[in-house]
Amino acid sequence: MSSTSIEALAAPEPSGNTVTLEVARPHLLRQIINTIAEQPFTGLVGEAELGKSQLLNAALRQLASRQWAVVKLDLESAWSPNRLAWQWALELARAAVGAAPISHLHSLDRSMWPASTRSAVLSLPGVLGPETAALAQQPQPANGIGRDEALQAPLHATIALAREREVILAIDHLETPSAAGLRSPDVAKLLWSIRAPAQHLKNLHVVVATRPAAQDLASGTQSAYHLLGRWLTIQPPTAEEFAGATGMPLPWCDHVVAHTGGHPSSTMEVLAELRTLTTDPGQILPDLPTGYSERRAASLVEYAIVTVSERHVDLARRSIEHARSVHRLGSHLLAAVAHGEGPYQATPEIPGSEVAKAMVRLHLNGLVRPRSNQRGWEPTDPRIRWALTGSTSRSIGPWKGLRGGVADGPYVGAHIIDTTTGRRCQVEEVLNDGAVLRVRFEDGHSEAITVRPPTTDELDTLRRREIDEQVSSETEHDKPGPDAQTE
Repeated sequence: MSSTSIEALAAPEPSGNTVTLEVARPHLLRQIINTIAEQPFTGLVGEAELGKSQLLNAALRQLASRQWAVVKLDLESAWSPNRLAWQWALELARAAVGAAPISHLHSLDRSMWPASTRSAVLSLPGVLGPETAALAQQPQPANGIGRDEALQAPLHATIALAREREVILAIDHLETPSAAGLRSPDVAKLLWSIRAPAQHLKNLHVVVATRPAAQDLASGTQSAYHLLGRWLTIQPPTAEEFAGATGMPLPWCDHVVAHTGGHPSSTMEVLAELRTLTTDPGQILPDLPTGYSERRAASLVEYAIVTVSERHVDLARRSIEHARSVHRLGSHLLAAVAHGEGPYQATPEIPGSEVAKAMVRLHLNGLVRPRSNQRGWEPTDPRIRWALTGSTSRSIGPWKGLRGGVADGPYVGAHIIDTTTGRRCQVEEVLNDGAVLRVRFEDGHSEAITVRPPTTDELDTLRRREIDEQVSSETEHDKPGPDAQTE
């Protein structure tokens, strides 16, 4: 992908692909900025790995350029009240006196501070209060987990700052404590403590970003922001947005998004692989985009997915381990939904209430998401599904060459049987030392398939089919012709 990409739609993956947010989803970014500026409360909700944090960060940067004070708390890196209070104090200090003095405060010896840094640090107690200013100057959080009361000092400093200027208090990854099974910090209690003193302050704008499974922490009937403010649902990027961000033709993006569901990093990786397959050094081949062919596109996308899935066996292994760590049924359920099974169908011996709890934990941790167009679940990252199921792989039966006899392996021109579907095809190209074949079926359809040895059941089915075809052929041969006479 082009090195001009600036903003990532999803967390960096091994491929290093990024998408320019301003190019890919400018209308959504403008909507977020306008909503934050107009509403006392804004919620961003969407499934894991869709780019909520990157969109929020881009919006906050633009609002900060208007001289608004931006205080962003990330619960993913604040796993205790003491650490959250310290992070909050640092953010307040940066918002109050600028990022450079706070950087000098924690990275330079006091004797090396510029005069501007000395002046800024001395002003902190008057702006934030002595307790929050002292906390911001600490090199690390206070020892221990702490209690939720530790958050009161930075909260009061935030309220005081909002009486003087426009302040945005953004809380990202609202689901993290629940996903980790932590009771502290208490997110619902924290939101109530913010709303209570702030409800009459026009200058304070609260923003949260969360996954659907944790949305009720802010908007449930007993929650602080029930029926208050506005929620924006972050959907996966569309094929048009991927095309605009990457320069790949829209038909190719349509094909890829149909396989990935718009999951940003996996879609980008497959598109990057397609670019490699369809581009000569320095130029794009004539069939991109003017010579686009549905059949060729389907074949190349399938081949690109095979290549990508082979890179992510370790991603699937780590996801299974993660699932096992969040619930005792986690790894089994993740593997089951990857194969298209329902969670209750996969665990008939387990009480439904226990299965429901396990799926909530998997959903909170971003390992699964609801299917987009039908009921049920699927792994959030399609590369996990590809790696766990080998869904792009096929088994092939014995292959015979054009000159007859059994070959040592598939070669161009060999006639083979796809024993997964029972269809006959001919090899057009051998890739990856025979691990991947591009084949053409009898109906003219061309496809890239990953080869695996046929199972015993598939071989038995193949043999039965061959016997049936042979018997049918012999029966047809033995039928009397139209001129045959009967005795």
